[in-house]
Amino acid sequence: MSTLSHENAKNEEEIYFNFINSIKSEVTKRIYEKHVNEFMKYYNVNKLSDLLTMNAQKVIVKYVMSMREKGLAYNSVSLSLNAIYHFYEMNDVVLNKKKINMFKGEFKRTVDRAYSHDEIKKLLDFSDLRVKNIILLMASAGMRIGGIHLLRLSNLERMESIYKITVYEGTNEEYYAFCTPECASSIDAYLEYRRQNGENLHKNSFLIRDQFDITDLEQIRNKSRGVTLNTLMVLVNNVLIKSGVKTVNHTPNFTRKDVARAHGFRKFFTTQCIDCDVNPEIREMLLGHKTGLASCYYRPTEEKMLQEYSKAIELLTINEENRLKLKLEKSIQIEKSKIDELKADYKP
Repeated sequence: MSTLSHENAKNEEEIYFNFINSIKSEVTKRIYEKHVNEFMKYYNVNKLSDLLTMNAQKVIVKYVMSMREKGLAYNSVSLSLNAIYHFYEMNDVVLNKKKINMFKGEFKRTVDRAYSHDEIKKLLDFSDLRVKNIILLMASAGMRIGGIHLLRLSNLERMESIYKITVYEGTNEEYYAFCTPECASSIDAYLEYRRQNGENLHKNSFLIRDQFDITDLEQIRNKSRGVTLNTLMVLVNNVLIKSGVKTVNHTPNFTRKDVARAHGFRKFFTTQCIDCDVNPEIREMLLGHKTGLASCYYRPTEEKMLQEYSKAIELLTINEENRLKLKLEKSIQIEKSKIDELKADYKP
């Protein structure tokens, strides 16, 4: 019996190995694993090997129809299917994907909007330091929520009043972004709060850590852990509901909101950059997008990237007081430059 259990465990490991290690991107690994787990949950199975004993073609079609009945968008269904396809293909199960795809329904282009300044301000008013940083990183740096839980302090480089942030370090998706002085100040406050409560921060410390009991020094110092992507999604969803920016859906079917829960922040970032005439190629690079041939041949300097980002800092700032402060500092700098020019032109 123990030998059989050992063989089952070894078989399970091999199935998982084939599935997960054939995916190059760490981000894609997490997304695909999440969707396969949801597929397993739907069929109430606990082992990956159980999926291989089923009639894959039939169970996938049934699962697709269940997603459509819930009202999931075409793209969401497609992403889930891609994960499931990959699992079966890497474990030598041949699928008639053309036939399955016929059940996905009709593609409908959905148009959602960005969050507004007022909505993001509401969210910040209802957030603790940790959640504020999550929101501001998405809004002011344009980061995907899937990149935030991976950030360590070594990924942050202070540049005067802002931070340069290396995202997805060590992967093919690696790029760098910047955050506003407002976001940088929020990060500093969060890290100082952790220091004051006894945490020994170092370069490998996670930027966003698990919640801790301020009376438990052992937990603070020696049990600091990063958070999962799912935790981040829950934290953002909770503050959306608490602030009233999002209303709870009490119907059994999924209904699409006019603002995507996490992606709405990246849309906010993009909108502000466009309104400030940020160079389109640099804007896409700041979002971590590849821009075709431009990404192969166009290599702007860090100074140029920051210069373009700086155009949008004022509009990417959420708090009105912080925006007024930026305007004042900008006016003072302009006046100082004028005075310096006059002094240079003056010849006694």
